[in-house]
Amino acid sequence: MWRWTNGFGCCGGADFGWWGILNLIFGLILLAMVIIAVIWVVRRLLASRSPASTADIATPEAILKERYARGEITREEYLDMLQDIKGGLRQ
Repeated sequence: MWRWTNGFGCCGGADFGWWGILNLIFGLILLAMVIIAVIWVVRRLLASRSPASTADIATPEAILKERYARGEITREEYLDMLQDIKGGLRQ
């Protein structure tokens, strides 16, 4: 038959007091750090494997258009360069 031990409850009266609370807090912090590390690693791996979107890649026409809009080149230079990019000859 089971018997309670000296009024301390079951399990041999294992009352850890503050050490038990600190151990619990430390364990929860450690568990949270492991979970955060795993999430960070998974997100880094998924981000490195995803292909770059087409919006991130500037086309030659877009770069040329930006240069013309900023005033770096004239209209004639823009049209000549645009024809060169497209592969046609401007007359």
